[in-house]
Amino acid sequence: MINIGKTGEEIAAEYLLSEGYEIVERNVHLGHFEIDLVVRKGRTLVFVEVKSTGGRYSAEDRVTKKKRRFVKEAAERYLASRRIPDELESVRLDIIIVRFSRGDFVLMHYVDAF
Repeated sequence: MINIGKTGEEIAAEYLLSEGYEIVERNVHLGHFEIDLVVRKGRTLVFVEVKSTGGRYSAEDRVTKKKRRFVKEAAERYLASRRIPDELESVRLDIIIVRFSRGDFVLMHYVDAF
């Protein structure tokens, strides 16, 4: 049996690499906050929340207001705790949904989602 969450994160990382992003860090823990993927494209640093589903429940529904607040807080903590290169011009929060069905998957990337 596959771990849907880990598999979804791996698929999301591979997708982002294919789209020209550089993986900066994965599964960053900042106290009780976590960031699934920190990536960079050009002068933009992107915090990515990955949600995977294999059932009838919508992964989009699991990105609640509370979850968005946690991701924003994690991003702020990340920026405060790391030396960020001067050439970066912007920061963004994205969501990637990976929906598994019958041995296949669909990936949706919501850029600047919140």
